[in-house]
Amino acid sequence: MASMQKIRVALIGCLVMAGGLWLSSLGAAASLPQHRITISFDLPKHRIYGTVDATIPQSVQTILAGKGLRITKFSINGEAAVAKVEDGRIKLPFHPDRTHVRLEYEGVFSDDEGSSVENIIGAKGAFLLDGWYPAAEAELAHFSLEARVPKGFHGVSEAETITTHETGEERLEVFHFPHPVPHIHFVMAPYVVNKDRHGDVEVATYLLPEDKDLSGRYLAYIKKYLGMYEDMLGPYPFRRFAVVENILPTGYGMPTFTLLGRQVLKLPFIPETSLGHEILHSWFGNSVYVDYAKGNWSEGLTSYLADHYYDALQEKGWQHRKKIIESYESYVHQDNEIPIREFVSGNDRALGAVGYGKTAMFFHMLKKRAGEKAFGEGLKRLAQEQRFRITSWQDLEGIFSNTAGEDFSGFFTFWLNNKGAMAVNLSKIRLSRPGSGYNLQFEIRVANSTMPVFIPVVIHTENKQEKHILPVSAAEQTLSLPLKERPQKMVVDPDYELFRRLDPPERRAVLSRLLGDPTRTIVLPETNQEIYEILIQELQSQGFKTASAEEIDHSNLGEKSFLFLGPQTELKSFLPEAPENPTGFFLQIRKNILNPKRVLGLILAEDTGEVNGAGRKLFHYGQYSKLQFSGGKNVEKETEASDRGIQLEVGRPATGIALEAVLPLSKIASRVADKTIVYVGEKHDRYGDHLVQLEMIQALHRRHPKLAIGMEMFQRRYQKSLDDYISGATDTQTFLKESHYFNTWRFNYHLYEDILQYARANRIPVVALNQDHELVRKVANEGLENLSPEEKGRIPGELILDDEPYKKRLRSVFEMHQTNLDGDSIPQEFEYFHQAQILWDETMAESIANFLTDRPDYHMVVLAGSGHLAFGVGIPKRVHRRIGKDYAIILPDPGEPLELGLADFIIFPTEVQAPEDAKLGIMLDSSDGLLTVAGFSRGSGAEKAGMEKGDIVLAVDGQKVEDFDDLRVFLATKHVGDVVRLKVRRDKSTVELDVELGAPSRHGR
Repeated sequence: MASMQKIRVALIGCLVMAGGLWLSSLGAAASLPQHRITISFDLPKHRIYGTVDATIPQSVQTILAGKGLRITKFSINGEAAVAKVEDGRIKLPFHPDRTHVRLEYEGVFSDDEGSSVENIIGAKGAFLLDGWYPAAEAELAHFSLEARVPKGFHGVSEAETITTHETGEERLEVFHFPHPVPHIHFVMAPYVVNKDRHGDVEVATYLLPEDKDLSGRYLAYIKKYLGMYEDMLGPYPFRRFAVVENILPTGYGMPTFTLLGRQVLKLPFIPETSLGHEILHSWFGNSVYVDYAKGNWSEGLTSYLADHYYDALQEKGWQHRKKIIESYESYVHQDNEIPIREFVSGNDRALGAVGYGKTAMFFHMLKKRAGEKAFGEGLKRLAQEQRFRITSWQDLEGIFSNTAGEDFSGFFTFWLNNKGAMAVNLSKIRLSRPGSGYNLQFEIRVANSTMPVFIPVVIHTENKQEKHILPVSAAEQTLSLPLKERPQKMVVDPDYELFRRLDPPERRAVLSRLLGDPTRTIVLPETNQEIYEILIQELQSQGFKTASAEEIDHSNLGEKSFLFLGPQTELKSFLPEAPENPTGFFLQIRKNILNPKRVLGLILAEDTGEVNGAGRKLFHYGQYSKLQFSGGKNVEKETEASDRGIQLEVGRPATGIALEAVLPLSKIASRVADKTIVYVGEKHDRYGDHLVQLEMIQALHRRHPKLAIGMEMFQRRYQKSLDDYISGATDTQTFLKESHYFNTWRFNYHLYEDILQYARANRIPVVALNQDHELVRKVANEGLENLSPEEKGRIPGELILDDEPYKKRLRSVFEMHQTNLDGDSIPQEFEYFHQAQILWDETMAESIANFLTDRPDYHMVVLAGSGHLAFGVGIPKRVHRRIGKDYAIILPDPGEPLELGLADFIIFPTEVQAPEDAKLGIMLDSSDGLLTVAGFSRGSGAEKAGMEKGDIVLAVDGQKVEDFDDLRVFLATKHVGDVVRLKVRRDKSTVELDVELGAPSRHGR
């Protein structure tokens, strides 16, 4: 009895003290609503009982009635009133300042952890995050909370200090918090409480009994982060901080505590990363409040000063910033993009990529623009001057402009209001040497950025790297850099200081690109679909469409990003490489080689258990290209390599060879004679190259009577015309007509005449290697995806398009002929050009492989343009992939610096004038289907013979001619100085003329 009396007296004293504190705060902030809340619980019934005593200023017109609460009593200034709730609000009558409102309420909140992430009451405790008490509708208010909690439980709420009093089977906890806040929270559970101190700040952990051993590590990290951010931002805003365990999977930061879900809490990396992020919110978000109506700056700034900062301390800042840009490019698209200013909150990946990622990059660029010292001063002013105030982007703009002494209004306006990322493109790079040093000149184009913008560039020389900052003040600008040493490479923004679009070689094939692609589609397993059923359902809930394997081929593979489930029998060459004997759960992502904007994924799983163990975890591994799980645990993760920064070659330095290694062509032939295939390159119009080819054919034919010649110059569909000519069944004119030589190749036939005559004389098979030019042109214009079923049947079944070095060289060739390249990505025109080039190479490789498979005792000399042979990447390696035959590559002088791996031998042919095409010296118009003379070249033999404009050519030497091709075929067997009889129609009469054939002129035929 005596002890009960003492407890009662103590309780009365506590209430008086709490009331005194509450009343004393009224004068300090009379313009803000004041709330005194008392609550108690019936845990078995999931029920909360509460009373709110509020002092309301005249400006507040409504009371928020809470979520699912029942108001049992309501009074205004001591007089009973009707609590009429409409749209979740109780409208107050007109009232003066300091009006007293009292509400008694009760509510029921389930303890079903899946029913709500906001409020739970049950045997495990209470977790009350939103709408669990009625309150004045205001941006900021004062709160005092008293909670009766069951014995053995501990409560947590916003508090500078907590006063506790035991009352039998309950404990009264009073939470003292003198600062204005938007709202308060309350959490209660049978916690084990451990405390420590960081100077004047009490630090604590509230952990469930099974997790109490984590306390020591968390307390140590709390103190570490408080010290870190006090150095950066100034004094910690409160007198206590606690880590509180939640049964829900949360990661919330509130004033004076953070609420971490039990599974999150146990992750070993959380104290080193996420905890610091939540503690930083004590400055930004929980003491400097966000003006959400004007945009949320807090999440991006906190991400920058926490997650990014921790990586930067380990010199991994550039990797972090690149991941931010990758995430943005993966998840943000035209239909879901918002500007920074419109971000308020959200766990959606696209929203996060803007509100956390892009905003963090905004602050990084701001720091670079303002300077580290001014930026640091601005942070401290923000943390101190705006404490417990609603703060907008405009407030930040003013603070940082003031500390830097520069007007940042344009910078803020542009980056906060505009969507997208900056685009940077360099072109027209020219290196000159005006004196003792070098001058590097280039054109730089910048899109979607405020001006000026400062572009970091690193120049690589043989001995060092030089960093330069390029001030760019216009969308297009020509700049020059004076350099002391010869530059070898130029890298733009290698540390990702700018929020910019990635150059294609910088982009990695990572899981996030699949997860964020609006076209993402699952390709269902060919067999054992039941293994993947739960994963399929999960992926469908994440926006994936489904398709069967039969619906996908290389005509539509480039249209979407596909995730293939299970082993695939078709399209193997397009899919990520799979392990021979996969175990556990395996995932691999690779670029979609038919469309670099898309990716392809492959998942292989041993059984249903492995799928279910790994499936839902995948969404947390977006930055990786390859994943391996075993028993639900990640055992391997890998991200593919990519370029760091926009890399540009600045002219390769000259190279040389040791002349003592020079060999005559006969020695070179001897050295390659043991190879099944010898590739001999050419520049098509250089006759000396073709004489070397002929000499090599003759030398190898002497060693290998069973020799074939593969020729790029002929299309496969005309193989019979080649066979007939080589066998002697047809003459040259018939051969040229039937092979459509002048329609499909068009180079001077005399360049190849000696080779074909040698093959004909020795009955050496000549293999037509090339694809139909109409088909290649269609792919170059429209892409593989637009081929008809009949056309798809004419192309090789295996096309390998992911040789990046080869693609990079092709891009350089392509860009030399373009003036309107998009700095964002490789334009679609180049993708089609690349596909056409690969179709060309793969067709020729298939032709060679088919011949040598059918005739395994043969050797072959392949004649093709040097671009198809250099480094082995065009034709040679594609043949080797098919049949594994050894080969050698011989190229003529490329006319540029030599590189290792270019070829096995480089030859230097003598410059020889090719036999000239014999020409009539006329210009013809065939628009009406007739060969009408439209003009003459200088010194025309036809004009000298009396031919006139308007004459229609009918025949030559008695042979009827109907089109250009007929005329070219006839003249191909003639020589300069020969005289031919030309039959023409003039008006209504026929005229015959003897014309001496002349040498070619620019316009003559």
